[in-house]
Amino acid sequence: MKRNLCQTFKNACVIFSAIIFIYLIGLTFVNTKIQDITTIVFLFLFSLIVSFINEIFYTKKFSLIIKLIIHFFSLLAVILIALAVSGKFAENGFAIIILSFAFAVIYWIGASVALIINGATGKKKNTEQKYDKMFK
Repeated sequence: MKRNLCQTFKNACVIFSAIIFIYLIGLTFVNTKIQDITTIVFLFLFSLIVSFINEIFYTKKFSLIIKLIIHFFSLLAVILIALAVSGKFAENGFAIIILSFAFAVIYWIGASVALIINGATGKKKNTEQKYDKMFK
């Protein structure tokens, strides 16, 4: 089944909604508001790029671990570029390193959980299948 551009755009909108929600919660702790529309546009473009990166999981050419590695490095590159382009993080390179390390730890914890769940469901599917003799 081929994925289409409309589905990717829908996924980008969901990612954008989650990012804006988290962003607005973060702004309430700082007691500030969104200053201009460029922040919203920047976050939507970021969401669209992340959605296109997520399409790697729908290819059948690679194994799951290879897909995770490609996905991780692609996301890390996009996040580093986004942090470097954003105002305050560009001034402090150490903060970018700390945030990228935190991203890597959180990503691989989530990926480990996903791999464990994927392995358990795959094993369950194999045990539930009826055995068909190949040689009669």
